Parts: sequence; C-alpha cells; structure tokens
Amino acid sequence: MAVKKLLKPWPRRLLLLRISKFAIAITLALSIIVVGLSIYMNNVGNFIISVEKTERLAISLSENNDFVSNATSILYAKGMTDITNATYANIPDDIDKTGFGLHGDTQNRRYWAYTFALKNTSPIDISYSMTMTINQVYKNVDGALRVMLIRDGERTIYAKRDAQGNPVSYTENPPIGMKVLYDTEPFVDDRLICTTFTPVLKESQTVIYTVVMWLEGFDEDCVDDIKGGAIRITMNFKAS
Repeated sequence: MAVKKLLKPWPRRLLLLRISKFAIAITLALSIIVVGLSIYMNNVGNFIISVEKTERLAISLSENNDFVSNATSILYAKGMTDITNATYANIPDDIDKTGFGLHGDTQNRRYWAYTFALKNTSPIDISYSMTMTINQVYKNVDGALRVMLIRDGERTIYAKRDAQGNPVSYTENPPIGMKVLYDTEPFVDDRLICTTFTPVLKESQTVIYTVVMWLEGFDEDCVDDIKGGAIRITMNFKAS
C-alpha cells in the first residue's frame, strides 16, 4: 500500500522544520536476556539484538523468518540520520507486512522501521517480558518521538506525556490538518518507554516484531530547537 501523502497545513514552525530537515540519529540496541544471564551491547549507531542461551531455555532470532538456515543469536541494523518530521498518516498501513529487516523511509527519511522474528527454541513453553528504555537523549527529541511496537499485527504507539503530564491524544480536539487520528500509551517515565509481559510462548512458536519510529510533526515539542538531536533506545527481552 502506498504511503499516504503528507498532510497539510502544517503549523508554520513545523513547516520550517520540515524544510530544513534536522539530524537525529536513532540508535536502537535490542538485547534478549534469558534466565537473568548478562548480555553485551556494542556498535553504537546500530540496532543490536543479542541472545544468550542456556540448556533449558533458548530464543532464536531471524531477520527473514528463516530459522532453518538463518537462525542467529545476534542481529544488526543501522540507525537513521537526517530524519525529518512526519505523522502517523505517513506510515504505511501494512508497514509490518512489507518485509523483514530494515524497511524505513530512506527516500524522504520520515520514519525508521525494522522487522524481525523471535522464536522459542526451548524444549518447553516459556514466558517472557520486554522493556524498552531510553539510554541517551540529546536536545529533548524524545518529546516528539513516537515509537510504534507491532507484535503479530497488534500495534501500540508510545509517546512521552505532554507538558501538563497527560497522555498524548489526537482523537479529541485534533490539530488542524491532521486526518489520521490516534491515541498513545504514555512512557512509563522519562527513561522507560514501556514494559510488557507474555505469559506463554509455546515451544517452537514464532512472534513477528516490527518497531517503527518517527518524530510527530504535530507535536508541540517538534520544533527547530531539537535540530541535531539524537536518541538511543534499548529493548530487552527476558525469558523465564
């Protein structure tokens, strides 16, 4: 499905931001911790997925959902720089079905997207938790950041609370020009974006994850002052 056209009118300050294009390096390091064993993380500037296995519990990863020849314990994906502002309307409806690996908007640089598969390769059913944490942020770009997590087709958009401490919502009194409205789940706090728990992942069961990030042009924090900003996020899975 084609990407929806960029909506207008944009507020004047956001139009200037769109024209100028600001640099933001989104670096996502994704690690999987199994039964509390430590993991390592390196290659700043990459999206990193790490797995540590034990005799009883194991999770495998694949960038193309081929666990026969491409199962691995580490995946790498480059971050994106020079991202301009966007809105939910710019994200394809089938973003989680357009392929594995990196498939962001490299032409207009409006969003970053990465899809991978996670499989329970343990001989038993397991449960697992997930946390997504902001490790570093520069020039307050997290205020305009949107993180959409899609798990087997179910999507949730996360955003930092507004200046009044309320969850960001565009379903009531939406900005002029916004045609695709949406609500967000607020970040847990300034550092923790979200945490989830999956009670049962059956033996050999596979889960498809897509992570999408963009800077919401209609957000009050999406201003020229965040030009040159950067953010680093860590996503952790823990099996039990």
